[in-house]
Amino acid sequence: MRDVFPHIENHNSDIYIADYTEYSKTHDTSVSGVKILANKPGELEVFHLKNKKGISIDAVNFEENQSVLKDEQGKVVKQCECMCASSGAKNKGWLFLLELKYCLDKNIASNAGNALRQLEKTFLFLRDEKKIINRQCHRVYWIISIPDHSSKAPFEAFVLDQDKKLKYKQDLDVIIFGENEVEVLNEGYLRVIKA
Repeated sequence: MRDVFPHIENHNSDIYIADYTEYSKTHDTSVSGVKILANKPGELEVFHLKNKKGISIDAVNFEENQSVLKDEQGKVVKQCECMCASSGAKNKGWLFLLELKYCLDKNIASNAGNALRQLEKTFLFLRDEKKIINRQCHRVYWIISIPDHSSKAPFEAFVLDQDKKLKYKQDLDVIIFGENEVEVLNEGYLRVIKA
């Protein structure tokens, strides 16, 4: 990843991922776009990656790496917010793509469906066109996060039953989470935090 993306952040603790795009339109703030943060912001709900064990994580904000995300015609491909991966895995490490959706309660199902499609397009582009994602090197997770509605998780349940989740696992070798908080178990695995 480091040889492909010019802008990569490395973290060894919890990270918080937020999209200020819509928030900045209605609030007085100098912050806009997707942010990968070491501290939880107070003004906006976020996705939280818990990293109690201090695993080294490479985080790629796609807004800061537009040059890599161009198709054959030179146009930037519509993509999810970011990609994070365990950077020190000796064998098969984890990698996740994250799509954040901020929405009204009544729009959770449609936004979860849109997020799933966006994750799939990003995954296929990075795997097939850019050859960045390799199933021999990575255990791939797609994460749908709807930060304003943590009580409604798991969000993938709005668009996927267990059979469809298994089909994604069989066909694309991806694991799908619909959560606002996920924990790094080790360099090879992530897990949903049980309440």
